Amino acid sequence: MGLVRHAPIIVAAALSVQALFSREIPLKEGPSQYLAQADLAQHVSLGADFLGRYLPVAGTTIYSDEYLFVEVAFFGAKGTHAELKPGQFSLIINGTTLVPQPPGMVTLWNGALEMNPRPQVVAGAPGSGSIEIGDPTRKPRFPGDDPAHTPTNPVPQVPVDPSGGQVKKTQTPDEAVRASELPQGTHALPIGGYLFFAFEGKLKKIKHAELHYKGPLGDATLKLR
Repeated sequence: MGLVRHAPIIVAAALSVQALFSREIPLKEGPSQYLAQADLAQHVSLGADFLGRYLPVAGTTIYSDEYLFVEVAFFGAKGTHAELKPGQFSLIINGTTLVPQPPGMVTLWNGALEMNPRPQVVAGAPGSGSIEIGDPTRKPRFPGDDPAHTPTNPVPQVPVDPSGGQVKKTQTPDEAVRASELPQGTHALPIGGYLFFAFEGKLKKIKHAELHYKGPLGDATLKLR
């Protein structure tokens, strides 16, 4: 089975770790505020926005030239719960079906935050008993860039109070991006999150984009472009 490559995502603006403190993405007032809407079972409504290559996270915007981002949100009457998971969605671009990918790992490189592929476990030759940890091949991000570079500086972690007192924990950028993904499991509505789709083509060549949902609440297609 082939490996799924998670492409780099680079923050477009300077950002402190504290500015990313957030557990949920902000929801709009209702499904009508989203680009596309659909009515599902149990009087639940689904809204979706096509974000293209820009991912808004509290305090900044993350850019990627190899991902497409879609925001989704479920709305229902008070007390309504829904079983959610990213795998209930697929994105159809010009007739090609894409499935959601997990976000990569945010690291600090040359003073900028970027998302890199997470290490992958690769089995060795049959009978060798060896296991290798490695990353998929990376592409140059700009002319002159070394695709083989490896970030050497981890994202700053939670600060430590030199006096020995407790310091309120803040999210790292990596945690903030992962927390923005559409959550899995059964949740009370309203709730929303981001979906991540690997895509290396040019946005201007996207003529048709549809988000397809198939899950416990039914089946729906939302036209995004």
